[in-house]
Amino acid sequence: MDQVTHQNARLVQEATTASHTLDDRAGDMHALVGRFRVSDHAGQPQLTLPPQKEVSL
Repeated sequence: MDQVTHQNARLVQEATTASHTLDDRAGDMHALVGRFRVSDHAGQPQLTLPPQKEVSL
């Protein structure tokens, strides 16, 4: 039983460490993405031209 308790404690510590690493990386990603600027029209559908009639020569 004591071995299982120590194993669980180790797994919790590893998960905590991984969580902190992920949080740090997410913060870095947020800072990098925050540098990008997009136009006011980003994400809006673009207008398309109507299909053109074929011209036979």
